[in-house]
Amino acid sequence: MTQQEMCEGILSRPFYAKVESGKNRINAESLFKILFARQIDLVEFGKLVQGTYDSAENKAEKRYQSQMNVAVSTKDLKLMEKYC
Repeated sequence: MTQQEMCEGILSRPFYAKVESGKNRINAESLFKILFARQIDLVEFGKLVQGTYDSAENKAEKRYQSQMNVAVSTKDLKLMEKYC
């Protein structure tokens, strides 16, 4: 979609372009209007942006959990010991 198609009827295209480039912030109401108008799944959208807003601690914990899950599912005792 073009920027114009994405924001039409909700925001001006120049403002939306600044949101995309990180120069402006969009309020929640406008964001939801865009998501609903364009039938964008909220859960999928959340998954896409979650990493942007996660703390370093949460990111490290998720990485650790993923590594431990691999170690357990492959029954790799050395890896399990390492991550314990």
